[in-house]
Amino acid sequence: MGETETPIPTPPHHCNFVWFALSSRATINTSAYLQCNGEDFGIMTVWVDDSLLFVSSDEMMNHMKNVLCSKWQITDLGEPTKIIGIEINHTPDSINISQQKYIKNLLKKEGMANTNPIAVPMDPNLKLSPNHSNSYVKLLGSLQFLANSMRLDISYAVNKLAIYTANPGLQHHSTLKWVLRYLVGTKTLGVAY
Repeated sequence: MGETETPIPTPPHHCNFVWFALSSRATINTSAYLQCNGEDFGIMTVWVDDSLLFVSSDEMMNHMKNVLCSKWQITDLGEPTKIIGIEINHTPDSINISQQKYIKNLLKKEGMANTNPIAVPMDPNLKLSPNHSNSYVKLLGSLQFLANSMRLDISYAVNKLAIYTANPGLQHHSTLKWVLRYLVGTKTLGVAY
């Protein structure tokens, strides 16, 4: 896996070139491109002017870099450590992704950076009822980003709270703070491959 910084022109020009050069565009994610060569494969993801290459061999990595270099000037930044706010940590046995910095910034923004952690994302005995608040929706959106991207452990709590976005009350704000306190103690959690 390698990270490249590529000044890519706006579509459709770069899409057509990458699509033809790398065989096919992914059908689910139009920012991902796939190339297969026998049992060898490579996947390129593009985010604005950053891209990541995931390959099955060094030969495929060199091939994909050569294809890209034939059209654009690229900079190989080596093994990635971060992309779009997701930290990447390589160990001999795994690749771990997490969003510690995002969680720390969210806790700081909510004035909860030094709060005591809790063990579960939501009180299982809590009964919620409706009320209204814009700050509730904004914080809930930040937590939904985490829950959807890699923090599946908070998904139930966040989705349960999302039911009350039309009319959240003090009880709902308190429960959001509960989730934040849970994140205080689990901010180093991520996904390992």
